[in-house]
Amino acid sequence: MRLSASLEAHGGPGLDPDALFDVQVRRLHEYKRQLLNCLHIVVLSNRLRKDPNQDMIRRAFLFGAKAALGYSMARERPRTSGTSI
Repeated sequence: MRLSASLEAHGGPGLDPDALFDVQVRRLHEYKRQLLNCLHIVVLSNRLRKDPNQDMIRRAFLFGAKAALGYSMARERPRTSGTSI
């Protein structure tokens, strides 16, 4: 609940405190784990668009990372999943 309230207080999105929080915080590289997590978000999003009444666990995906300027592919990954840097 404190994380959700803190994000909202700092102008971030309001998050459901009862949602499952999937947090990945580390240096952003072209790691397979990060790519698979982004693909998982895309798959879940597509399922929800296909059937909005589907019974799903509410989730909030949070990425905290920093990428070097030379890692252009790594910097594109958050945009792929529908978020922004």
